[in-house]
Amino acid sequence: MKTTLTEKASYLLNESPAEIKDIIVRSIHFLERNPEDGVKLYKIFSEYYCYNAPYGIKIFYTYNRMEIIIISICYPQTLVTSPKSEISAVILAAGKENYKGVPTQLFPIKDEPVISRCVNIYRAGGISDLNVVLGYKAEIIKRILLGKDIKVIINRNYTLPMCYSLKAGLKLISPDVNAVFVALGDQPFINPEVITTLVDVYRKKRPLIVSPEYKGKRGHPVLFDSKLIPELLKVKRGRGGIEVVQKYQSEMVKVRVNDEGVVKDLSQTV
Repeated sequence: MKTTLTEKASYLLNESPAEIKDIIVRSIHFLERNPEDGVKLYKIFSEYYCYNAPYGIKIFYTYNRMEIIIISICYPQTLVTSPKSEISAVILAAGKENYKGVPTQLFPIKDEPVISRCVNIYRAGGISDLNVVLGYKAEIIKRILLGKDIKVIINRNYTLPMCYSLKAGLKLISPDVNAVFVALGDQPFINPEVITTLVDVYRKKRPLIVSPEYKGKRGHPVLFDSKLIPELLKVKRGRGGIEVVQKYQSEMVKVRVNDEGVVKDLSQTV
């Protein structure tokens, strides 16, 4: 869906403080996928909506099937941040890969499909906001995820570089999230304790990026502070997050873990 800002809204966005601007941009990206989340302003304009973004920020807009028009933005003079640390995960599982003649997402490990196993790893690691990007065989795979209380988005361009799936998944992330895991849907061997360890490191040190490392090799999932979401959404090539990781290496914390699962995918299984 296309987003247009009126001259007034554009001015207010450009003049807002950096921290507020970041939340506004993330909120607009969220509205692109969830325009119905705003409150309809019946008593003023029947087709206008107000989205109550985090920390008292309000975005006024109208929309149709093709476009969201941001009419105005207002925010408090002093931004009161929340001490709560909400963390989400985006699991990238759109690729057209097969393992032993079966789509990777559906391959059973101890009678559990890989995609279901991946979802359960993050849930067991304490992540409740789970977002899965599907593409290849999406309608079949989606049935497996029914009833698991997760959000699913389908990337029709799944044969293109992974950054397209990453951007699709990030647009599902609520603006009040503080950090987001970017996870691969073909890594079903990660110990949930790794997830809790990475979260603990993030909450204590607040780096821009937290990444697991096994025997000197960087692995997945990678935890990005929400400040980097706008940059992740701008990536235009390759495997998505790698460009951002390389740019902010000096602000990344690598966490040594004793778990081969962070560097092992299904193709490495005998």
